Amino acid sequence: MTLGRSSEFGEGGAASDARGLAPGTGQLGTGLLLGSAAAILGILPAALRVPEPFALSALGLAGAAAAWLGPVVAAARALRPLPGGLGSVSYGLLLSFGPLVLFAAKLWSATHHRPLGAVTFSLIASGLVLGCVVATAHLRRVGSGPSGEPHRVMRVGLWIACAASLALGASRLPGSLGDAAFRSGLLDALLLLALTVGSTRWDVSAGLNRVFRIAGPVAYTLLVGGAAALLHDSELYAVLQREAPVPLAPLLWL
Repeated sequence: MTLGRSSEFGEGGAASDARGLAPGTGQLGTGLLLGSAAAILGILPAALRVPEPFALSALGLAGAAAAWLGPVVAAARALRPLPGGLGSVSYGLLLSFGPLVLFAAKLWSATHHRPLGAVTFSLIASGLVLGCVVATAHLRRVGSGPSGEPHRVMRVGLWIACAASLALGASRLPGSLGDAAFRSGLLDALLLLALTVGSTRWDVSAGLNRVFRIAGPVAYTLLVGGAAALLHDSELYAVLQREAPVPLAPLLWL
């Protein structure tokens, strides 16, 4: 297993193009499978907290999380490589950390409707992170030298801004971490984020990619379909909304 931009479209991009597929098309099924796997692993702590049978809560949470994680990972893998994308995303996440922690703490204390709060946070967080990534990519491009590398002044400026954001967020975490529900939600969010990033960066062999391209849509459909059937008109859905809003947050507005 290797992480990074070792091949043009990841593991099977060249082979897919040779068979006449559009660039990145061969990554869609692989992305759906890896996104589903990331969802299954990412919801385990939340499923263990839910006061319902583990199998039911795990299936419900995994399918709901995979419904949005699968397409996200598939799209990210299909669009690879992005020029300087990993650096811009890293800077964007660090820059948005402080403001997001402040917003999360304020939202947590101001709202008593946890699912609604989770949806609000997910929408604001998505916009803020995307904005920081785009702004960082623009600054890195404008401040680049002839070699394409950002000037030292630009790098130092970004490092200072990231350090300030981390310090701002860390200054508010100790008080918020006293809330058990906040700690659980933070764990869920960080675990899902780490698994999502890893899923977009994992290069598998061309042979596995051929298998995943077929198995991915099947596994994704079975997982999401099974969860939808389980959660339809079920009290379990209300319990999951209350006890584990983070994995469900992107879908709760539906």
